[in-house]
Amino acid sequence: MLRKVLVLLTFFLIGIGKNLPYDGLYFFGLSFGDFLLLALLFEVIISKRPELYEVYRSKLNVPLVLIGIWHVLSSLLNASRYGLEFVDLFEGLRVFYYILILWFSAYYSLFYRGWVIVFFNFGVIVSGIVAYNNPMNPDLIGTIQIFNPNVIGNILVFSSLFCIYGLKIDKRKTIRRILVIQFFTCFVIGLFTFSKATWLMLVVCQIVFFSHFWKYLTNLSLYKRLTAFLVLVVGIYWLTQTEEFQAAWKLGTVLLESKIAVSGFGESAGGGSSVGARVGLSYSGFLMAAEHPVFGVGVGNFERVNDSMSDILGLYYYKDDNANSLIFHLMATIGFVGFAFFAVILLNFFKVLFSLRKKGIVSFAQVMLTILIVGVSINFQRELFTTYFFWFFYGFVFMLNSESKYDQSSVAGSVNL
Repeated sequence: MLRKVLVLLTFFLIGIGKNLPYDGLYFFGLSFGDFLLLALLFEVIISKRPELYEVYRSKLNVPLVLIGIWHVLSSLLNASRYGLEFVDLFEGLRVFYYILILWFSAYYSLFYRGWVIVFFNFGVIVSGIVAYNNPMNPDLIGTIQIFNPNVIGNILVFSSLFCIYGLKIDKRKTIRRILVIQFFTCFVIGLFTFSKATWLMLVVCQIVFFSHFWKYLTNLSLYKRLTAFLVLVVGIYWLTQTEEFQAAWKLGTVLLESKIAVSGFGESAGGGSSVGARVGLSYSGFLMAAEHPVFGVGVGNFERVNDSMSDILGLYYYKDDNANSLIFHLMATIGFVGFAFFAVILLNFFKVLFSLRKKGIVSFAQVMLTILIVGVSINFQRELFTTYFFWFFYGFVFMLNSESKYDQSSVAGSVNL
């Protein structure tokens, strides 16, 4: 019982991650949840649990180890040119921690399944609520924008994805009800990121969710389907007639128009366009990779090199410490070779997803949704690689693909909380 509490507490704390604005909660960038994870995983490793063999003997670990080594080598080899700070070297070593997160998620997801998702999502929602109430949030035409929107937005999107997978693989009513509530909670909080990429991914999650809901309705009797349809229509009509909804719709329209205006499609970074800034940063990252194709400019050196290239970039120049795109950020900091290792990681991840589809564990829509979310994330943000949520999700789907090899009487389907 104590192990169960500690495991689920760890998933809750890792769901929160480093997203609480209290520096005293973290030691060298690690939270209490990280230390719990390491302790629990160490106990499993020394106990030589057979279920873990499938994870740490997998070929999926190889590109992760290689990209970790490449991060460290890149920092060391660029030290003479740009200097070396411990935090940059630590970021390279952190990649090896991602492997442990993947192991932890895969092993304990095998035993606790839906509860893993529920507690991880509770942590994400807590971090989202805290972010919403952060006093540093900027005011945006009468409402707030969540501080650090890309990080929070990415996590909320993957939590929504987690909910959709959980509803597919766990049939327990309690868990399914909780997941539905968490799904819509993540959507509401995500609206206040005012991140275009986050909005896009959340909307697609909604479409897939309701497609599954509609499929569920088709299995009901005609009477129940008509009843559900009428309740939905009346509910939507009633909601749209309330003063609160009409005020929110009007405000949302103004905010969307202002967001499009600020984006400045077709304008340059120098002209204040956010789209132009992303294009300029991606172009800068590509130029860095072209000049240093093997090891890149080193982790933590993007901003310094980007500033030095301001004359070359001209109107494409925009000051930032990253490329605002995981693809071009990895190319710039660890070179084309390092990025190739990441590409292999993604290919392996997609192979696991299609294997799940072939086995009938997940639907084709879920696979396509996951690929779309990953594609949008790596093109417009870099948080997929640098935060924990992707590695937890990777471990979870790895477990789904491997669990048929074990006796299901011992897994979480038989665990009652």
